[in-house]
Amino acid sequence: MIDIAGPAQITRPPGLSLQQSLLIAVIGFLTLVDLFATQAILPSLAEIYGVAPARIGLAANASTLGMAISGLAMGVVSARLERKRAIAFSLFCLSFPTALLAFAPDLSVFAILRVVQGLFMAAAFTLTLAHLAERCAVRTATIPIRGYPPEAPRPAPDACSAGPERVRRVCRSKAKSPW
Repeated sequence: MIDIAGPAQITRPPGLSLQQSLLIAVIGFLTLVDLFATQAILPSLAEIYGVAPARIGLAANASTLGMAISGLAMGVVSARLERKRAIAFSLFCLSFPTALLAFAPDLSVFAILRVVQGLFMAAAFTLTLAHLAERCAVRTATIPIRGYPPEAPRPAPDACSAGPERVRRVCRSKAKSPW
């Protein structure tokens, strides 16, 4: 029986330390700010480059093209990369097109720099997610959302955790159903 009047026992889950979690949060925040900061200054950029708002919007969102290319490429080569160094390298390289955007002489250079930004942003995202998947236990992600302490009775197993025979039976019964 669980004593609900007593102090709660907090156990530290396996996974990342507080410093590592904060570092990943800061990297994610700054990378997303880098991605979306131009949205706030689109009217000013349209005026500076003397173009219609639609053209500057397209140029500002050109990073999506780089992100699509990089996401696919990282999926292919990420297994051969050392994660931490590749993340650091991606973030280091991301700083160059970001700094050069302040000096972009015309809209085409601006758009090209945004595509290059997208290449390095997606690489950093993809590699960080791969690093977290390798580093953290699967249970770690579910600890904050579960509604019972570790020693509480567990809910009944579902088809996903009940073993291969139960999964086959459920799949067979679903295959007979029109839905």
